[in-house]
Amino acid sequence: MYIAIIEDDPSQAKLLSLWLEKAGHACKVFPRGKTFIESAGNEEFDLLIIDWVLPDINGDDVLRWARNNLGWEIPIIFMTFRDATDDIAKILHLGADDYISKSVDRKELLARISTLQRRAKFSPQSHSIIKIGNYVVDNSQHKIIFNGEEIKLTPKEFKLAYYLFKNINQLRTRADLLANVWGRNAEISTRTVDIHISRLRKKLRVDEDANWKLEAVSSMGYRLSYDSREVSTAAS
Repeated sequence: MYIAIIEDDPSQAKLLSLWLEKAGHACKVFPRGKTFIESAGNEEFDLLIIDWVLPDINGDDVLRWARNNLGWEIPIIFMTFRDATDDIAKILHLGADDYISKSVDRKELLARISTLQRRAKFSPQSHSIIKIGNYVVDNSQHKIIFNGEEIKLTPKEFKLAYYLFKNINQLRTRADLLANVWGRNAEISTRTVDIHISRLRKKLRVDEDANWKLEAVSSMGYRLSYDSREVSTAAS
């Protein structure tokens, strides 16, 4: 797994990285919450470990941002010295998958990560493959193949494309796209959807096949259309 560690204590971050890398994981440390947020759009992590107390913004703010912008599929472990029941309840309510004390034992941490990894691995949604026409959309690998060639997409572009393919031939409003791709509390305008759709239309090359359309519908939203009924979904 590729794991982001949002932790400002150098010794703690180094120890966590050592444990995880010896267990076969790859890690990247972010000493500040805003640094992680600025990088998250360009990198795709399989799991986040977030410290509560950071020098710029609180860990719970990072957690909120991650759920609103990265979605609910990515596993998140919250790590802190706080152990009050109210604190634990708050973090779990905000969307953390697990909560662990900073005095964590190496074996316990790895076991908790392994549990979350298995949960993500066997999630039906995370491993669905959609095959439509000349496209293969693999959510487990976050890849879209067109005529045997992989289309290079940003994480957000893939998430938008995957949602459209899952809802093939169905009109999706801008509000619906914002809620399901960017997060229900995302503070962005519908213009963001329009810009991403425009980029996606070019990258997916839908204009190269007369059977496909990625069209705007009046002032309502967008529809990805395919004129064949031979649409299949399989689990990998």
